[in-house]
Amino acid sequence: MNQTQTVDQKQTTEQLFLVNQYLEMLLSFIRLQDMKNDLSFEKLSARSLLLTVSKEYKVFFIQKDLSLTVDEGDFELITDRKWLLFVLQQIIYNAIKYTKEGGLRLTCTESRQIIIEDSGIGIDPADLPRVFQHGYTGYNGRVEDNASGLGLYLVKEILDRLGHTIQIESTVGSGTKVTIDCSQRFLS
Repeated sequence: MNQTQTVDQKQTTEQLFLVNQYLEMLLSFIRLQDMKNDLSFEKLSARSLLLTVSKEYKVFFIQKDLSLTVDEGDFELITDRKWLLFVLQQIIYNAIKYTKEGGLRLTCTESRQIIIEDSGIGIDPADLPRVFQHGYTGYNGRVEDNASGLGLYLVKEILDRLGHTIQIESTVGSGTKVTIDCSQRFLS
């Protein structure tokens, strides 16, 4: 339909992108069961990973008229590129999805943290302790009616297995701050 131009190409391109993202989420959920056999560690630039994901989602930033700031800081880490990119994709897409105006700020700190901040609708304090539970969609997921309850569950599971930690702070109406600590702890 895109090729014959019988539909709005921009809309179908965006929808195909989302279908592919959900398919990738499902495949990652399946692969997670045997993730150890799918790991390939290498030295990577944290900022470069953030820029890669930002470029993937540029159409959504433009469509929603959201700003994007990628701070100049950077650090190198040893991790699995594919799995950490998946994590960043999930977090950045959630930030875009739940931000109506304003934008996102992406930061790499000297203390080896990746920080993703948005000016979105925020997360209800009652939901924060449960956002990483399998299948939990919370208030925002029920209101927006477009949450699977898998994204943040997979994010936490993957980061645990890569030896990284994640923390979420949020204020309803003011936005959310996600901090990924990339200091290696252990690999399971």
